[in-house]
Amino acid sequence: MAPQQKTLFVTGGSGGIGAAIVEIASKSGYLVVAPLRNQLNLSDSQSVESYLQMSSDLIPDAVILAAGTNNPQELSSLDTSNWRHTLEVNLTSQFRIMQVLGLKMASLRRGRILAISSCYGSRSRIGRIAYSASKAALNAVVSGVALELAPQNVLVNGLAPGFVSTELTYRNNDAAAIQALKSRIPLARLASPEEIAQTALYLVGDDNTYITGQVISVDGGFLCQ
Repeated sequence: MAPQQKTLFVTGGSGGIGAAIVEIASKSGYLVVAPLRNQLNLSDSQSVESYLQMSSDLIPDAVILAAGTNNPQELSSLDTSNWRHTLEVNLTSQFRIMQVLGLKMASLRRGRILAISSCYGSRSRIGRIAYSASKAALNAVVSGVALELAPQNVLVNGLAPGFVSTELTYRNNDAAAIQALKSRIPLARLASPEEIAQTALYLVGDDNTYITGQVISVDGGFLCQ
């Protein structure tokens, strides 16, 4: 009998790291469920709840939460709407999806969850107050959820990319800033989305049997300095 096709649920699958995850996972044989923003708007709690209710039959084998937002504002100009939007997308909606899908997977005593965090979850940078706060809190959620779901054989981790060659990176940094970022990376280049995706898929795959509660940095050596 042929093995049953595994289902991977992905947020943020339309661009950057998420798109690379969807492409590689699909080629690897996963049935990928990657809702578009008009189906699942992570900045709108009602949209999240509606999607989860309409998808009540969905019990994926793995979940990768790759969606995120980053709208840099310094302290003097950081407004509460930006703060709330950043935390809603990067933290609250991610937690709610983890809660609902994680408990479903736990009922079957199997599953993998991966939240895409950031190197700025443990460091920060001018203009990244809201972003860093959201990612640091997301790392804490990963630890707590991992502890609670471990007895049901659900492994929960975070992945913290450094600087990745995505549209978001180039939107928030001009050419000089990109060059400055490269100069701070021991490997002297940005990561490709595919490099991050490969690590992500290892962490939610069958080969990972013992890593849980961790936030794995994939940053070209940036954080070890």
